[in-house]
Amino acid sequence: MVSGKGSDSLEEQIRSKFTPEELDDTEFEFIVGPQIGDVLSSIQLKDLRGESVELDLANGIHLLVFWTSYCKPCHPLLQQYSEILSTNPELAANVKINTISMDWEP
Repeated sequence: MVSGKGSDSLEEQIRSKFTPEELDDTEFEFIVGPQIGDVLSSIQLKDLRGESVELDLANGIHLLVFWTSYCKPCHPLLQQYSEILSTNPELAANVKINTISMDWEP
C-alpha cells in the first residue's frame, strides 16, 4: 500500500534501489508524511517505552531536530540551540525546540 502525494513515483524510486533478490517478495507499505509547506497541528511519536506521545505544534514556532548520539555535529548544535534560547527570552517565548533522538528502536 502506498499513500501520500506522489507516492507511486516514490515507491518506484525506492524499489529501483534494490535487486529482486534483495526485495525477496517482501511487501512494503510506503507512507509519505508531511511535505514542505504543510501546516501540522500535532505529530505522534513513540517514547522510550514504545507508548504513543502527541506533540502539540498548534501554537508558536516549532523546530523539530532529529539527531543521534553518534552524530558528531549534533551535540554542539543542540548546545547552541539551548544557549540561544537561554540568552533570548523573547525568542524562547515564541520558539520551541523539540529534539527527537533516532537512536532507539522499538
